[in-house]
Amino acid sequence: MRTRDLIRAITKWSGKTYMDCADALGLNRQRWYRRIVNDSFTAEELNKVVEACGMKLAIIKGDEFWIPREAHGSLRAMDNGKRYSTAGSRALAYDGENELFVDLDGDYFLADYENRKIKAVNPTTATAFAEKYGDFTTRY
Repeated sequence: MRTRDLIRAITKWSGKTYMDCADALGLNRQRWYRRIVNDSFTAEELNKVVEACGMKLAIIKGDEFWIPREAHGSLRAMDNGKRYSTAGSRALAYDGENELFVDLDGDYFLADYENRKIKAVNPTTATAFAEKYGDFTTRY
């Protein structure tokens, strides 16, 4: 299936128009149709189109799933005298604003990408966050 076929099915199913999708990507009508004809959408753009249609794009493997979202880049910061980095840590859950990670030392922390801050959290808080916004077997 080509990307444009997928977009056609998503818009039909959601009741959205191509122009709703073009607006989500910041494209005018001509540029949108050129992208449709050339089938030249990036994965990030496809994800934005899906979200503009009120849906989520997920990749499923067995009982695990991954929901692509806009990449924030890595974040490094100090909290309580320890340096944390999202680059070498495992993401566990995401609530739309904060992402829960566990580092190689087994310490949990929340990354706030909008404010470029990291906050260390204890295992109890990490468990509560993961139970509410995901779980430890789900990849985000």
